[in-house]
Amino acid sequence: MTKGFPAFVTALLVMTSIPFVNIALASETPRLHFESSLVGSTPHNPIAGIPSGGASWIISEGNSVLSPGILVVNTHDLVITGTGTAIDGTTGPVKQVFASLVCADTTVVASTDPVPFNPDGNANIAQTIHPPNTCPSPIILVRAVIPSSAAHPWIAETVSTGQ
Repeated sequence: MTKGFPAFVTALLVMTSIPFVNIALASETPRLHFESSLVGSTPHNPIAGIPSGGASWIISEGNSVLSPGILVVNTHDLVITGTGTAIDGTTGPVKQVFASLVCADTTVVASTDPVPFNPDGNANIAQTIHPPNTCPSPIILVRAVIPSSAAHPWIAETVSTGQ
């Protein structure tokens, strides 16, 4: 009988630990996943303390996808509009852009590195970022790299929120 006791205790411990493993796995926080199209910016519209561009921007087509650890943003024909000058329909002085993830409309939690932004307003970002597991009301901003500005204004944003 004493020989069977350790095997019984081992079996009992294994059986009683299974629910705890399942509970731990079931309670894991799901990783953030987010998809949205993009819209251009209008002046005087800060998000999370980041100013929008000094001119209005329009976009022909743009989308963003955030899956666990990867942020993909594509812009097509993201250009300045409404100035009534020769700069309309161009990217002006902007030669690079990067993307930032904002949570709860208040905090930038992750950003990509800058990528080339061609004169037609096209850019492709596909980079690893490290967002938190949860992000209430996520917004992805496309931001202009302006060498003389520490703020790097946003020129496009996502149009819907969700996780």
